[in-house]
Amino acid sequence: SSTNVAFLTSNEFSIPVEMRKVQPGDLIKINSKDADHLLIVLGKDGSKIIYAHSSGITNPTGVHKDQIKNGKFPKDLDIFSYNEEEGDGVRRLKILA
Repeated sequence: SSTNVAFLTSNEFSIPVEMRKVQPGDLIKINSKDADHLLIVLGKDGSKIIYAHSSGITNPTGVHKDQIKNGKFPKDLDIFSYNEEEGDGVRRLKILA
Protein backbone atom coordinates (compact mmCIF):
# COMPACT_ATOMS: atom_id res chain seq x y z
CA SER A 1 0.00 0.00 0.00
CA SER A 2 1.11 3.58 -0.51
CA THR A 3 1.32 6.49 1.88
CA ASN A 4 0.03 9.87 0.81
CA VAL A 5 -0.64 13.30 2.30
CA ALA A 6 -4.19 12.43 3.39
CA PHE A 7 -2.96 9.27 5.14
CA LEU A 8 -0.05 10.95 6.97
CA THR A 9 -2.16 13.91 8.10
CA SER A 10 -5.22 11.90 9.09
CA ASN A 11 -6.46 11.95 12.69
CA GLU A 12 -5.41 8.31 12.95
CA PHE A 13 -1.71 9.17 12.59
CA SER A 14 -1.35 12.87 13.47
CA ILE A 15 -2.64 15.62 15.69
CA PRO A 16 -3.28 19.28 14.85
CA VAL A 17 -0.77 21.88 16.06
CA GLU A 18 -1.03 25.66 16.08
CA MET A 19 1.28 27.31 13.53
CA ARG A 20 2.99 29.28 16.32
CA LYS A 21 3.89 26.00 18.08
CA VAL A 22 5.48 24.35 15.03
CA GLN A 23 8.62 22.30 15.61
CA PRO A 24 11.04 20.26 13.47
CA GLY A 25 9.39 17.15 12.08
CA ASP A 26 5.92 18.70 11.88
CA LEU A 27 4.02 18.54 8.61
CA ILE A 28 2.26 21.49 6.99
CA LYS A 29 -0.57 20.42 4.70
CA ILE A 30 -1.53 22.77 1.88
CA ASN A 31 -3.43 22.01 -1.29
CA SER A 32 -3.91 22.83 -4.92
CA LYS A 33 -6.71 22.18 -7.36
CA ASP A 34 -5.13 18.86 -8.24
CA ALA A 35 -3.71 17.39 -5.04
CA ASP A 36 -2.74 17.91 -1.42
CA HIS A 37 0.84 18.96 -0.82
CA LEU A 38 3.10 18.54 2.19
CA LEU A 39 5.87 20.68 3.67
CA ILE A 40 8.21 19.14 6.26
CA VAL A 41 9.31 21.54 8.97
CA LEU A 42 13.08 21.58 9.45
CA GLY A 43 13.27 24.31 12.05
CA LYS A 44 12.12 27.68 13.30
CA ASP A 45 14.11 30.90 13.62
CA GLY A 46 12.07 33.65 15.22
CA SER A 47 9.19 34.42 12.86
CA LYS A 48 10.61 32.17 10.10
CA ILE A 49 9.59 28.54 9.60
CA ILE A 50 12.18 26.64 7.55
CA TYR A 51 10.78 23.71 5.59
CA ALA A 52 11.60 21.26 2.82
CA HIS A 53 9.33 20.01 0.08
CA SER A 54 9.47 18.59 -3.39
CA SER A 55 7.45 19.69 -6.38
CA GLY A 56 7.67 19.50 -10.13
CA ILE A 57 5.53 22.62 -10.59
CA THR A 58 7.22 25.18 -8.34
CA ASN A 59 10.31 27.23 -9.10
CA PRO A 60 12.71 25.79 -8.10
CA THR A 61 11.56 22.27 -8.85
CA GLY A 62 12.57 19.12 -7.01
CA VAL A 63 13.50 18.83 -3.36
CA HIS A 64 14.45 22.17 -1.84
CA LYS A 65 14.28 24.32 1.29
CA ASP A 66 12.40 27.57 1.75
CA GLN A 67 10.85 29.69 4.49
CA ILE A 68 7.49 30.92 5.67
CA LYS A 69 8.19 34.46 6.93
CA ASN A 70 5.81 36.18 9.33
CA GLY A 71 3.09 33.69 8.40
CA LYS A 72 3.45 34.36 4.66
CA PHE A 73 4.18 31.53 2.28
CA PRO A 74 6.81 32.16 -0.43
CA LYS A 75 5.74 33.19 -3.92
CA ASP A 76 6.50 29.77 -5.46
CA LEU A 77 3.68 28.29 -3.34
CA ASP A 78 1.07 30.67 -4.78
CA ILE A 79 -0.20 27.79 -6.91
CA PHE A 80 -1.35 26.13 -3.68
CA SER A 81 -3.98 27.31 -1.24
CA TYR A 82 -3.92 27.32 2.54
CA ASN A 83 -7.30 27.09 4.22
CA GLU A 84 -7.58 25.66 7.72
CA GLU A 85 -11.36 25.32 7.33
CA GLU A 86 -10.70 22.83 4.52
CA GLY A 87 -8.24 20.75 6.53
CA ASP A 88 -4.98 22.53 5.83
CA GLY A 89 -2.60 23.25 8.68
CA VAL A 90 0.19 21.95 10.84
CA ARG A 91 0.07 18.32 11.90
CA ARG A 92 2.37 16.40 14.23
CA LEU A 93 2.77 12.69 13.74
CA LYS A 94 1.54 10.84 16.81
CA ILE A 95 4.81 8.92 16.96
CA LEU A 96 6.56 12.29 17.59
CA ALA A 97 3.98 13.78 19.96
